[in-house]
Amino acid sequence: MKNKTAALIATVIILSGCSTTDHSPGDKPREGATTVVNATTFDTVDQRAVLMMLPNPEYPPELKKAGITGSAVVSFVVEVDGRTSEWTIKTATHPEFGTAALAAIRRAKFRPASIGGKPVRVRMEMPLNIPMQ
Repeated sequence: MKNKTAALIATVIILSGCSTTDHSPGDKPREGATTVVNATTFDTVDQRAVLMMLPNPEYPPELKKAGITGSAVVSFVVEVDGRTSEWTIKTATHPEFGTAALAAIRRAKFRPASIGGKPVRVRMEMPLNIPMQ
């Protein structure tokens, strides 16, 4: 079980796409250019948000029985206290994988991003491969 958890976390860290699409990387965003009020993108932060804890997504039983594997991309905001909010499923290979990934991200914990040492909200998109358990 520990190996599966470590593999899932490693996959999330390696595959994480972590910024909004309001501007190109390297551009200085306009004030208020992000899609979330009082949020910023990773292009503007001193310290990026860091995933600290991600529960294993629950594998949908009917898909497990059928031997189907899958993934999903979830968009969310990392709050200044490290919790997540404003979750949406961006894509999923099967709707049930989207639901499982969203449930895991809702319970995830992050070290928040910061600017000048002060925690800030950031929007992230995170792909999750859901391994058969």
